[in-house]
Amino acid sequence: MKKTIKVIIFIFLALFVIVAGYGAYIILPLYFPQKHNPDTRYITDVNDPEDLLRIGESNWVITSNLGTKDWEKGGFFAVDINTHKAYPVEIDFSKKPDNLYKEDSDSFQPDLFCSHGISLRSEGDGSYTLYAVNHGSHESVEVFQVELTDSVPKVTWQGSVNFPDGIGGNSVAALTPDGFLATQATRSGLKGIVLKWTPQAGWEEVPDTVFNYDNGLLVSPDNQFLYVVSNIDGIVYKVPFQQSSGEIKKVKLNFKVDNIRFAPDGSILATGQDSPILRQGYFLKTSLEVCPVNTGIAVIAPDTMTVKKTQYIKGTDAFGAGTSTIVVGNEMWIGSFRANNLLIIDNFMD
Repeated sequence: MKKTIKVIIFIFLALFVIVAGYGAYIILPLYFPQKHNPDTRYITDVNDPEDLLRIGESNWVITSNLGTKDWEKGGFFAVDINTHKAYPVEIDFSKKPDNLYKEDSDSFQPDLFCSHGISLRSEGDGSYTLYAVNHGSHESVEVFQVELTDSVPKVTWQGSVNFPDGIGGNSVAALTPDGFLATQATRSGLKGIVLKWTPQAGWEEVPDTVFNYDNGLLVSPDNQFLYVVSNIDGIVYKVPFQQSSGEIKKVKLNFKVDNIRFAPDGSILATGQDSPILRQGYFLKTSLEVCPVNTGIAVIAPDTMTVKKTQYIKGTDAFGAGTSTIVVGNEMWIGSFRANNLLIIDNFMD
């Protein structure tokens, strides 16, 4: 009997040590991150820039702003690519919504607006349509007009498109000549989907896009394929779109992919977090200003869906949890869902 009790106590203590050790492994790096190298380059004075895009060939990059820890009261930042200076964008909310979006715009509260995934479409007249996934006041895609000026780009609200069933979105991709695609990460449990919205048909489900936690999203330049991220699985899928046919292709990466962006040479830049998912889950319950988990960036050939290069970046007290990467000249700019900087690294594609 005594021997049995000793065995039980030993097992209990062993389990306690294992659980406590794993808990420390998950939590401690968040509170005691590596100090950043003082020579590291950043663009400062931004807030949680989860996504970013260059506005055409202009000197401006626009970033999202997730706002508060509850993902409210955000907006956009505009960054001058020459000076690396970031400016909060003063959005013009004064105009009545466009008739295309009037029905869903009544519940929109400008002071609660935040931006998550973003996408741009050139309208051919020097202006752009900007789509932004919003979580403040209602779950929606907000639509804006962007006009280039002699200073910070002018951004004017045009209206709201509410997500069906009140389930929030993640990424958005503009379609030509109108409408957009958007991912819902958790439409049914951890299963997500890609949705399509056009003024003519409203919301429609896109076939063959139900994956585990749909996240990043791109449309091929010829509109024949979608590139869809399964965040949990670390997979980027290539899915036939519109009337195109063919098999679904995929590439598995060794980190949890968040967003994908085209590089100037047509490659796909996949960015995400290289850490246990429990660490990020715990982090979201904290009030910490920076999520210091490691970042992975992969260069993918879209035709063959093979990885050309991969680079990992250690998380620090100044930047971590990379979410999106774009190429700006000889640099790569990396955003994060929880940081006050954009990270700048040398363009490693060359």
